[in-house]
Amino acid sequence: MMKSKDMICDSSSLISLADSCLLPALKAVKDRLNGKIFISPRVEYESITHPREIKEYSLAALRLKQALVDGTLTLIQSPSAKVKTQEILRHANNVYSVDRRSMHIIQDGEAEMLALAAELGVQNILMDERTTRMLSEAPWELHAHYEREFGKPVKVNGAELEWFAKFTKGMSIFRSSEIVVAAYELGYFKNYRGMEREMLEASLYALKFAGCGISFEEIQEFMGRKK
Repeated sequence: MMKSKDMICDSSSLISLADSCLLPALKAVKDRLNGKIFISPRVEYESITHPREIKEYSLAALRLKQALVDGTLTLIQSPSAKVKTQEILRHANNVYSVDRRSMHIIQDGEAEMLALAAELGVQNILMDERTTRMLSEAPWELHAHYEREFGKPVKVNGAELEWFAKFTKGMSIFRSSEIVVAAYELGYFKNYRGMEREMLEASLYALKFAGCGISFEEIQEFMGRKK
C-alpha cells in the first residue's frame, strides 16, 4: 500500500480513527513500517487543540493528544511551508468556478499538510477528506459531481488543474479505512479469534459513520474479497 515508511495525516483521517477507537490500528501499521506519522500545526489545531475545548468532541481530541505524547504522531513545523501552503490554496481554489466565482474547495489544513509532504518528501498521504483526494485522483469526476450538485455548468481552469496534478504527482493518498485494512492484514484483530473478519467489517462501518469517505458498496465489495 505504501511507497515509503513515513506518512503525513490530515485532520479528517485522525478524527475518524479516534472517534472509532482505532488509533491503535494506526500505531500497529506505524510500528511495522518503522516510520513516522507527521501532522502539521494546523492539523494539530483542528483535531486536538480546538475540539479539546468542546465537550462533544473532547474525548477524540484527548485520544489524539495522547497519540502525540506517546510518539504515535509527530508534530512537524516549517516556516518555509507557509508560502507553499498559500500557493496550494491559490491554485486549488481556482480550479473550478460557477457563475464566474471560484469555488473554495481546499482548506488550510489540507494545504499545509500537502506543503509539508512536498518539503519532507513524504509520499504517503492519509486523508479522509473526499474533495482534496478527488481533486488529485479524479478531478473530472469531481467536476461532474459539482455540476450535478449545482444544476448548472461548472468551468474548469485547465492551467490550475495541471498545476495541482503536477504538485501531487507521486503522492499516494489513502483513507483511514485502508489503514485498518492494512492493520487487519498484519494480524491486528488476531485476539478476536473466529471474529477477525467481523471485527474488520464492523471497523469499516464505524469509520464510515465517523466521516471516512468509504461507500457501503466499497465495504461490501472488499469484504467479499477478504475470505
